[in-house]
Amino acid sequence: MNDPVTRPNGYFLEDFNDALDNLFNDANFIAQLDAIESDRDDAQAWMKMLQNPPQEFLNAYEDAKNLYNSYMRLTDLALSPSGSLNTYTNSYSEIDAEFIGYYNIMELYFD
Repeated sequence: MNDPVTRPNGYFLEDFNDALDNLFNDANFIAQLDAIESDRDDAQAWMKMLQNPPQEFLNAYEDAKNLYNSYMRLTDLALSPSGSLNTYTNSYSEIDAEFIGYYNIMELYFD
């Protein structure tokens, strides 16, 4: 079985970095990264519109900022991966759990 990223010739690549190069040159993956960047731009625009909330919404704004910051950290992992597989996995697990926690807090503000 061929996989254009990890098995382009039917055999697993010996060097993980070669597979990463293939991944970051794959048209579908590039489109996914572009979508993430577009979503980040949208989130940033929304956060700019939320600046200076009324006093009664300060707590919600702080919670939204926490969610936004966590979201940006999470998407940074997708857009600019770094470190070893172990450190990346640990970072992802930590930030993913953080994001879910903030997301669950934000859900309390909506029906």
